[in-house]
Amino acid sequence: MQIRQANEADIAEIQAIYAHHVLTGTGTFDEEQDAVRQATIAVTSIAGFCGLPEVTLPAGSVAGAPVGLSLVAGPGQDRGLLALACDAAAVLGLSV
Repeated sequence: MQIRQANEADIAEIQAIYAHHVLTGTGTFDEEQDAVRQATIAVTSIAGFCGLPEVTLPAGSVAGAPVGLSLVAGPGQDRGLLALACDAAAVLGLSV
């Protein structure tokens, strides 16, 4: 068996694996928690699955729930992304 990082071409297969376990698993979630989970996965998984750097800036809260601004960069652009995040936070008056 060879273990490697996932890449963009793997997304469909990874989704199929997760979908199978969601449909056939015995875990239960209330509907609101599941909706939040699905929304979170929709905006956070792609960068991780593709090995892309991502940073989220805290931007406040809405109805008591945290809100953030996520920035994603290309492969190997970690330092540039951090510099952009710091500049954006300064311009927007966000604490980091």
